Amino acid sequence: TDAPGRVLACAKHYVGDGGTTWGTAWSPPWVDWWEPWGSTWQIDQGDLRVDEAELRRTHLPPYRAVIDAGAMSVMASYSSWNGDKLLTRRDLLTDVLKGELGLQGFVVSDWMAVDQLDPDYDKAVATAINAGMDMCMVPFDFRRFIDATTRGVGDGTIPMERIDDAVRRILVAKHAIGLFDGERPLLPLDVIGAASHRRLAAEAARRSAVLLTNNGVLPLREDASVYLAGPAADDIGLKCGGWTVGWQGSPGPTTDGMSFRAACNASLGARLRYDAGGRFAGDETAEIGVVCIAEDPYAEGPGDREHPEARDVDREVFARVRERCERVVLVIFSGRPLAIPDLIDDADAVIAAWLPGSEATQLPGLLTGEHRFEGRLPQPWPRHVSDLGSPDAPPQFPLGHGLGLTADGGPPTAGERSP
Repeated sequence: TDAPGRVLACAKHYVGDGGTTWGTAWSPPWVDWWEPWGSTWQIDQGDLRVDEAELRRTHLPPYRAVIDAGAMSVMASYSSWNGDKLLTRRDLLTDVLKGELGLQGFVVSDWMAVDQLDPDYDKAVATAINAGMDMCMVPFDFRRFIDATTRGVGDGTIPMERIDDAVRRILVAKHAIGLFDGERPLLPLDVIGAASHRRLAAEAARRSAVLLTNNGVLPLREDASVYLAGPAADDIGLKCGGWTVGWQGSPGPTTDGMSFRAACNASLGARLRYDAGGRFAGDETAEIGVVCIAEDPYAEGPGDREHPEARDVDREVFARVRERCERVVLVIFSGRPLAIPDLIDDADAVIAAWLPGSEATQLPGLLTGEHRFEGRLPQPWPRHVSDLGSPDAPPQFPLGHGLGLTADGGPPTAGERSP
């Protein structure tokens, strides 16, 4: 479009990084910065072990779709295909991505990914560029990269035609977003965190939430008393996850925003009581308990966990609230499905809220019925940890599952709100 401030779409990480095998993450011994982080990698930056037919059938279609939709930048993955780093595969980067799929823009490497290809840096740079890398992400020593590229061109290791092609592709992409249009207006800095953007973020969070189960408890009755519990209910960092200001993210006030507790206070008013630990005073009970659980924040390989389950502190809170409330709604903040069949089966309704980010404003409306659930599972939800990676194990919830929608996509009737 001609709108000011438009940006270039970048699809990543090409290709197959979502299907790598557990335990195949590769730690290059010559890369100093890899430790101590590299020892925790298990599946991120691992090896995709499938034949070409499966690669094309399962992993290539998303890239065809985004290129057809106009994306002009693709980031190549750190990962490997049958033992070969993607950055070395000219057949995939040049022949398939640029030729067969028709990418008109450029291919960019991930953060310092070129360093992983060979202990001889000149050889690593030449290998990546010749395979089809048009832009290399070199966050620190750019002079070293320029010198290596210059030497490669000078001795013929890197053909000048390959450099010309890379430059042309980068310039084509820049032209497409108007960087050569002269007086191209820049967005003012005060647009960052603007109210309109926060409203859009709140809508995205609400529309992505998936209602996994509902035993007649949702929507909440207008006069129902509600106990809200769980540290995650009042913690913005936990519902943002990794890549929030810092790389790995962290619990706490990592950024400005509205917590789920604050949003519930605004929506439910005086009938809501909150205690992070679920230790409500006295012998009083509530009709409804809402328990928020979360994963500890993570990003990339440090988040590789063999057992994606609930934290002990969250299990303890759930048990306390279950004893004090007639019905319990479980709200899960996570970047992936958690294998917690005991908690899911013991709750009267379960919401997969994923990582809704800083804006929880519209989430309570899903509890009260102000908003209908629209989200559907983008992947199967396993019942047991042992089922992970097993194509034959029946999931607790299948791909595409999500209550709250009628067959025609409209709002459910009262009788359709429960399974």
